[in-house]
Amino acid sequence: NENQRISFDDIVDECKTFYFAGQETTNALLAWTVFLMALHPDWQEEARKEVLQLFGQQTPTLDGISKLKTVRKLTS
Repeated sequence: NENQRISFDDIVDECKTFYFAGQETTNALLAWTVFLMALHPDWQEEARKEVLQLFGQQTPTLDGISKLKTVRKLTS
């Protein structure tokens, strides 16, 4: 039915909504994580050690980030 079809512009608008909602959620999570780490320097140091132990001076990878147990505790 032509009357029930979603337009291309509607699809683009929906995609924009999902993109910005996801971006806002990610920003809030990162801000909260940084805030908690600032409140708890002992956790910050433990997380830093874990990252350096796993990655050293290499750029972190997505697979490696999923292995960070201390960081996962902070964001849970």
